[in-house]
Amino acid sequence: MTRDWLKKTVLCLWIFLSLFLASCGWSKREQIQRERDYAADQAKMELEAGRFQRAIDLCEELREKYPQDPDVRSRSILTLEAVKSGGNRAFEKKRYRNGWIGL
Repeated sequence: MTRDWLKKTVLCLWIFLSLFLASCGWSKREQIQRERDYAADQAKMELEAGRFQRAIDLCEELREKYPQDPDVRSRSILTLEAVKSGGNRAFEKKRYRNGWIGL
């Protein structure tokens, strides 16, 4: 009888531990996703405000933190392309002076 109780206790503890560890991994992924989304939103706001270097810096920080994440890489590329296209439009309209681009 004691042996059956011990087996059940070990089994319950094992199940609890595996569920606990699985939930920790899930929350970590959610935290990373929220961080990436927040940084992407911040970079977008910086682009809209014309603070291009700050937008690039935000994307670079995130890319350094998660170098293998394809979503982070694609967002960084999109940010750089937006900065480049904004600069090209300003150059075509000759709306720049002293290193400042007015879009």
